[in-house]
Amino acid sequence: MGESARDAILKRVRQALAAPSEVPSWLNQPVTPGPVFPLPANEPNACRDRFRDEFSALFGEFHEVDSLADGKRWLADWLTANHVRETIFAAGDERLRLFLSQLSNLCWVREEQPARELAACPVGITQCESLVAESGTICVSAGLTGRAGTILPPIHLVVATKDQLVPDLDTSLVRLHERYGERLPSTMSWITGPSRTGDIEKILVLGAHGPKRLILLLLPPNALG
Repeated sequence: MGESARDAILKRVRQALAAPSEVPSWLNQPVTPGPVFPLPANEPNACRDRFRDEFSALFGEFHEVDSLADGKRWLADWLTANHVRETIFAAGDERLRLFLSQLSNLCWVREEQPARELAACPVGITQCESLVAESGTICVSAGLTGRAGTILPPIHLVVATKDQLVPDLDTSLVRLHERYGERLPSTMSWITGPSRTGDIEKILVLGAHGPKRLILLLLPPNALG
């Protein structure tokens, strides 16, 4: 009786395990700490510029204003230009409430709120934990935004301030630990551009498993208090 396919596979596995394998050379190379792509030194806007370039390259929409009042005007103009008249979802942080106080068509998220209600909102507005310059990434957490607001609405609009810019992912993690200590939020996410996929015939499709548009409104440092 001939050798079965299963026996042949197991035989090759046993032969491979019996033969010593070489240790990959990269395992013996020292790890250099610090950012993968260092930012220019002594340039006050280096983080902002790097984040803007990386974020925009990934189809993020970057907007910066000079004051809190300018930010409120920009938001009102953006909602008008995009014909947003339906209910807007917003994560209920007190600082965000103050910024959005002029809007009447808001739905402040609650923990017990059914997800289907949020999915019907065309825009979700949240804050963030930090902005990672080296990759154009936005860090969000359930501590500020809840879980549904960053993934259900087709448009995710993030309101951030310049003091939330950090050079790299390591610093983003340090910020989280400084804020929450050992009681980290139940969910933390690092968002790099709008949801997208290239699986179908290698054609880029936006809005695959989350928001189709990711927009950042950058305010001056400490503008939200």
